[in-house]
Amino acid sequence: MEFRKTFTTPYEQYAHLEGLGFTVLGELTDAERDPEVGPMYHIQLEDGGKIAAWPEEIETGHDFPSWAEFCESVGQNPRG
Repeated sequence: MEFRKTFTTPYEQYAHLEGLGFTVLGELTDAERDPEVGPMYHIQLEDGGKIAAWPEEIETGHDFPSWAEFCESVGQNPRG
């Protein structure tokens, strides 16, 4: 698996973290996640924060607009 260099997301929850570097700490276990959603990863961001991330947020090969790009495409300010 190849990972991005910086965090990006199509979701609003962590949009404020876009552009931060990160380190993958490992996959969530079955007990830590809903088995119906597929794999997720524990990551540590360059600011020290730790979150659970979806593959599309950290793996290469996922083509989608970032949250900021999506908001701008529909005429909204992504930063509120």
